[in-house]
Amino acid sequence: MTGSRFITSVKPEEYLALNKYSKGLIGNSSSGLIEIPSLHIPTINIGDRQKGRVKGKSIIDCMCKMILLVL
Repeated sequence: MTGSRFITSVKPEEYLALNKYSKGLIGNSSSGLIEIPSLHIPTINIGDRQKGRVKGKSIIDCMCKMILLVL
């Protein structure tokens, strides 16, 4: 994907700055449900790690299945 980057770890002070300029977040972090929606950035939440937590309308849940993630 042009213009995309896969980042596994950043310093906390860099995290929100990077997301401020992103088009979306993909992962299973609680910040995808809490901090990221406050920046008006959509989240694709992978798996059920965050099951039972309150979620905003900008969050899309996806099972952790390779075929679903590729499509």
